[in-house]
Amino acid sequence: MKPWSPQPGDRVLPGQGVLPFTRLAGFVPRARRTDPLTSHEAAARVPEFGDDHRDRIVAALREHGPGTCWDIAGWTGLDHVRVARRMKELEELKPARVVRTSSKRPGPTGTGCTVWAAVSVTAGGN
Repeated sequence: MKPWSPQPGDRVLPGQGVLPFTRLAGFVPRARRTDPLTSHEAAARVPEFGDDHRDRIVAALREHGPGTCWDIAGWTGLDHVRVARRMKELEELKPARVVRTSSKRPGPTGTGCTVWAAVSVTAGGN
């Protein structure tokens, strides 16, 4: 893979520093303008595995019920950071596939972690 370099017509949003491949429809930026090149390279690779990760996360929440990124990581075998990166994407999809609950649970360090839940499947939905 060639390292990312700016090309004519690249879209950089003021204040957000969004670079190529860092925003899919409705998704948050995956790398900031100020992030190192390795972050932009990683962001460019998300389309290779992002759908699989999102599907695994939603399936785990449907099977196990609401959970934190740490819980989901244990259920899916994904690193908790990878899970956390996908949660905002899943929340912003139209229609959303996950929602934040009003609950918090302590994580491994004792700090409160957001508890996520899968969006209910309707009779006519996915």
